[in-house]
Amino acid sequence: MTPLLRLTTARWAALACMLIAGLVALRWAFRIDLGDWLPGLNEAGIVAATLLLAGSAAVWFMAGWPQGQPPSAKAGHVVRGLALLLAVMPVLMLIEAASGMSLGIDFGRGALPSAQNPHPGRISPNACFGFLLLFASMALLAGRADRLARRLSTACIAGAALIAALGVLGYLLNLEQLYHWGSFNRLTLPTALGLALLATALWELRLRWTGVQQRLDLHERRITHRSLAVLALVAVAAGAGGFAALAPEFERMRKQDVYASAVVTGEALTSAVDQGVWLAETIATRPVVVEQLVQLADNPADAARRERLRAITGSLLTAGVTAARFVGTAGTTLAEAGKFAAQADTPSLALARDYAPTSRLLWSSGFILATDRPVTDRGEVVGRFQSEQRLALMDRLVLRVHDSDASADVLICNRVDAVASCVPSKLYPTAFTIPMFDASGRVNLPINRALLGESGVLLTPDLRGKPVVAAYVPLARTGLAMVVKADIEAVFATIRERLGWLVLLMCGLTLVGTWVLRLHVRPLVKQLANEQARCRAILDHSGDAFIAIDVEGCVTDWNLQAQALFGYSATEATGQRLAELIIPAESRAAHQAGMARFRHTGQGRVVNQRVEVAAQHRDGRRIDVELSVAASPTHSGDGYTAHAFVRDIGQRKAAASQLAASEQRMRDITNAIPALVGVFDAEQRCIYANDLALKVHGLRPESAIGMTMKEGLGEQSYALHEAYVQAVLQGHPQSFEGTLPWRGGTGHFQVHLVPMRDALTQAVNGFYLMTFDITELRSAQLQQERSERRLRAITDNLPALISHLDAEGRYLFANRQFETMLGLPPEQLLGKHIGEVRDKAYVEQVMPWLRRAMAGETVVFEPETGPRGGDARKYQQTYVPEFDAGGHVTGVFAVTFDITERKLTEQRVSDAQAHLKAIADNLPVLISYIDRHHRLTFVNKTFKEWMGVDPEQAIGTHLKALIGPDLYAQRLPAIEEALGGQRVEFDVASQALGVTRQLHTIYIPDRHIDGSVSGIYALSSDVTLTKEAERRLQDLARNDPLTGLPNRREFEHRLVLALARARRSHKAMALIFMDVDHFKGINDGHGHAAGDVVLKEFANRVRNAVRATDTAARLAGDEFIVILEGLHDAAEASQVASKLVDAIRAPMLLPSGQEISVTTSLGMACWGGTGDGADDILDRADRALYRAKAAGRDTFAQTVF
Repeated sequence: MTPLLRLTTARWAALACMLIAGLVALRWAFRIDLGDWLPGLNEAGIVAATLLLAGSAAVWFMAGWPQGQPPSAKAGHVVRGLALLLAVMPVLMLIEAASGMSLGIDFGRGALPSAQNPHPGRISPNACFGFLLLFASMALLAGRADRLARRLSTACIAGAALIAALGVLGYLLNLEQLYHWGSFNRLTLPTALGLALLATALWELRLRWTGVQQRLDLHERRITHRSLAVLALVAVAAGAGGFAALAPEFERMRKQDVYASAVVTGEALTSAVDQGVWLAETIATRPVVVEQLVQLADNPADAARRERLRAITGSLLTAGVTAARFVGTAGTTLAEAGKFAAQADTPSLALARDYAPTSRLLWSSGFILATDRPVTDRGEVVGRFQSEQRLALMDRLVLRVHDSDASADVLICNRVDAVASCVPSKLYPTAFTIPMFDASGRVNLPINRALLGESGVLLTPDLRGKPVVAAYVPLARTGLAMVVKADIEAVFATIRERLGWLVLLMCGLTLVGTWVLRLHVRPLVKQLANEQARCRAILDHSGDAFIAIDVEGCVTDWNLQAQALFGYSATEATGQRLAELIIPAESRAAHQAGMARFRHTGQGRVVNQRVEVAAQHRDGRRIDVELSVAASPTHSGDGYTAHAFVRDIGQRKAAASQLAASEQRMRDITNAIPALVGVFDAEQRCIYANDLALKVHGLRPESAIGMTMKEGLGEQSYALHEAYVQAVLQGHPQSFEGTLPWRGGTGHFQVHLVPMRDALTQAVNGFYLMTFDITELRSAQLQQERSERRLRAITDNLPALISHLDAEGRYLFANRQFETMLGLPPEQLLGKHIGEVRDKAYVEQVMPWLRRAMAGETVVFEPETGPRGGDARKYQQTYVPEFDAGGHVTGVFAVTFDITERKLTEQRVSDAQAHLKAIADNLPVLISYIDRHHRLTFVNKTFKEWMGVDPEQAIGTHLKALIGPDLYAQRLPAIEEALGGQRVEFDVASQALGVTRQLHTIYIPDRHIDGSVSGIYALSSDVTLTKEAERRLQDLARNDPLTGLPNRREFEHRLVLALARARRSHKAMALIFMDVDHFKGINDGHGHAAGDVVLKEFANRVRNAVRATDTAARLAGDEFIVILEGLHDAAEASQVASKLVDAIRAPMLLPSGQEISVTTSLGMACWGGTGDGADDILDRADRALYRAKAAGRDTFAQTVF
């Protein structure tokens, strides 16, 4: 954030304008009386405050734009839009002023109209024009600085400044005409100051807008114009200041004069009224008058007395009384002299009751005292004396005040309840009244203060709304008050007249001073221009770039070398921030931090130093430069500017870097070479040795330099080199190989010697020595030869075509199988393109795959060749790309296998699988394969017939998704057991497509050779018919085929179970043994068919007579038996027995239609927890049956035990 001391003039002015607008808004919002702080604050409205606040905020924003450069398009649109929006309100208020109608936009908030402010809250017309001019200039400054825009903006700012200056000057000189137009609202002082501040801020923005580059030949004109402006401003300020200095004293003296005049006049007026009242009272109390009225009261018809009274009345007119009248007690006029001026509409003021209760002050072309006094005799009213006295002295005193000034006036008023009633005056020709108090209950005018007994003098607006100096005094005990006032404008007329002559004199002196200043400045300006031109020429032709920077970090000077170095013209660079022009992005933060410190201290890392830094060209490339900066304090002393000289050191650094790189490269190369490298002079002294040479010979660099070759190599090695050294010193390059003892064995070395020549004379002045240790190379060569032979033997014997092609498709290697399989010897392939040695059809097949491999992809494909030996052959080829260290494809390795036999085998397997699938699809068995993940990988057609699911959709589906989670949970244990290697068989019921099937399912593990299980074979057979047959057989084994009741075997089984349950529950049970009475007779008489019908009906009646939990069974023939369980006692069994006898007794219908009567005999054994088991209870029931038969049949007998 910018410190306050660092704010520009524009922002200072905007800040002050915001403060004024804030005070107005504060007063409007909270209704605080701030009129004592700044005159006019209470009159300024919220609309003016809003416009000032918004305008100053826009100026603050615009002050941050780069100097001399147009703003960004977005910022310009924002400011122009804001200016247009702000201009709406002044235009609407001008429409209000012109039309006289209210648009409801004044926002007066309860303020009362006044003469100065007839429309509270509304902006005055001159303020509206000022705002419009400022907003227009703001919109212009948001665009490009062309000639028309500069002129229009200047005119708008000047017009607004003139309106504001006239307003401020009018308030200073008390010249209302300068700020109050007609009957409209007047321009308030806060608004005038705000307009002046905004105009000042916009003018500075206008200067910055046009940039800092100025033509040197215009210096004289600018100095002249600015000198004239400054001197004129000084003259005006001096005049206004003189007036402001004299005005308070003159005002004080004038107020004293007015007050003194008011006091003297008031005392004189009071004295005149006192004399008039005294005169009327004296006349009314004269004895002769009392005597006459007493006698006339006793004898009204006494003509002599009346005449005497008329004579007395007439004599009164010579004492200043203009009219007199005596009235009797009956109200009749007794005597009258003179002409009474008082009429019904004559303005009058009643005097105080405790002063002269029946007297009034009249106004009729002058002041008249009208009295009405009672005439009394010994306390009894005998008549009244009425008179009028023209107060000539009072008229003369008032006229003298009027003659003292054209605007001077005297107001005389009294108080009637809550109003002040006043007689006509010079400025108010008719009588009028004034409220004693304003809406807030305060005394609002000087006359009201006087009527309340106060006296003093004020500078205040009068009833016309014009500022006046008003002295106010009460007129003693009369109940009257007086105000003597004069317009302030008239009060200060004399001093303004003298000030006008002074202004003319100052203007003349200003013009003369400007002319003299121009005469003296012209040679200095020319000299300055010449010096600046010379400096500019020096800077423009300097070999270094020169850049000047202001305190904001913006460029103010940019020479030709800077333009050539960085690519920006002076016009483009000037006004731009240096950080955005030439500082690389990664260094801008550090640069801005350094500039912030430099602006305050003038110190920095680059100040008065030559520093190498990196800069950025317009096109984005980096430039190495040498920078030197000088600091200069600003004229205001609030910061430092910078002058930088920049030199391109790119070539110098490049040369130095190239040299250093060359030397380092030589060292790196020699150190990287796997050789001993040395450089020797003509005396065979070492001047350089690489790291390997130093290491091998155990020398340090400083000790090796200057050592002779013989000392360094030793006797044996030097002897090997000596002859070649002598030859190379003659200028002949030498190379040889030799062996020397090396690391405990024999080493092989390759030595090269190259003569070193003088660059100028080409004479040999030394030689270069390079020794390669080729011991490992020799060993590796031998090893490589053996490896290649071994690899060749392997590849030649592999049953595959193996080859290596380069990036262009030429054979680099081919094994012997090419000759064996294709009849192409490898020697004929090497170096040849594939298209040159292979047939066209084959090449067309493989080229797309070869191109993919050349692109870096490993490919596998199966081409087909023509018949060989009578049959077409199939191959599988694999192309593997070969990459270099940089990841680029340098060739392709190709491996080709003859897969004809494999394909034939695969076809046979496929055919066999098809046959097996055809068999499986036609078997009435559901066959499927489930893998280890419980997914179906095979199902036959029976799956679709039974399950309604297409096999293709089922394959790959998880078993859980196919058969549902519940059924899957039932099958899961069996599946896991089968996947564990166990054969699993189980029966299950299947419901699908509305058909219920009983399936016998077998899970067979799919074992590998290693014993692992990869899945299970599932075979499901439909055994529904078999299960149904088994069920029927079981039913025949357990039930009687004729009656459907359980047979003897089932009965015996159930009896055992029933006895066990009875023992566990401790409840009674009963066994009923029964047969058909005389059944043999039925068979013999009606036939066996009728007997079977009787048995069936008998069985049905027994079954229906017992509970569902009881068991009814047929033992044999006509013998039936019933097991009753869960009985409470024997009585409950007896009820069932009785029910059975009754059920059988009902007639039965034979097939022939004949009804017969059938009865039964029952023997019942009730078991209560004792006995020997099933045989025992059966025996007891049988014996009971015999007892029933012995009892005559159609009844029952029972045994309880």
